[in-house]
Amino acid sequence: MSQKEYIKIKLDLINKLAEYIISKPDLYKKYSDCSYVIYIKSNYSFNAKNKRLIESLKREKKKIVRAQFVENNHVEWRFTTLN
Repeated sequence: MSQKEYIKIKLDLINKLAEYIISKPDLYKKYSDCSYVIYIKSNYSFNAKNKRLIESLKREKKKIVRAQFVENNHVEWRFTTLN
């Protein structure tokens, strides 16, 4: 995956994640001080790049939440705290 392709996918998902979190105030409050790392079930190349990001955030002692994007009949996100 090229860097340009990675960034394009990431920006699209960041927008979807922001809209989702804004619509769920309880999620916003729960994870407001965290760094989000997005995963897509079917995109291993994208996930591999984000795995390196997680390692970097851990070294910086940031609170990390993995946001798993799942698209069925509607957009859905699953959140996992990593530290």
